Amino acid sequence: MSESFDAMAGIDAESEKARIVAENVGKMNGEMMGLLVSESIGGNAGEVAVAGKKYPAAGANALVDRMTGQIVAFGNGLSSGRKGIDVPIILRVAFDKWNDNGFFHVTKIHHATNNPSKLRPAHVLDSHAVDVLQRSVNQWNAEHEGEVTEK
Repeated sequence: MSESFDAMAGIDAESEKARIVAENVGKMNGEMMGLLVSESIGGNAGEVAVAGKKYPAAGANALVDRMTGQIVAFGNGLSSGRKGIDVPIILRVAFDKWNDNGFFHVTKIHHATNNPSKLRPAHVLDSHAVDVLQRSVNQWNAEHEGEVTEK
């Protein structure tokens, strides 16, 4: 799906967003965690303070449908995907590899819209897509012991 929520005829936008959020969380639990674990997490994205404590951070590369916020795939060296539809993002993930419970929390969503000087129309995330991504991250973090955001 690549049309905006505003353009969808006969579809309840909130129900569609909830469906996409659920799919995104599933991909974060599967593909993203697989990617992070297979990378032998080494803190390639610096450190991040969470609740006053510093944790190493890693970046999880993904392609996202720019209109809906649906995560298409996680991986390194991803191709550009569907031209004009999929855009690259990076989820910054704080982690504690010495924690037996596996502490992982997404702290930031990096995308081209964060840097207006480098925007090209095909790389701009629709406001609905940004909302869906944020909801996905919030739900994933809530399922992994609470929301965490960078300060």
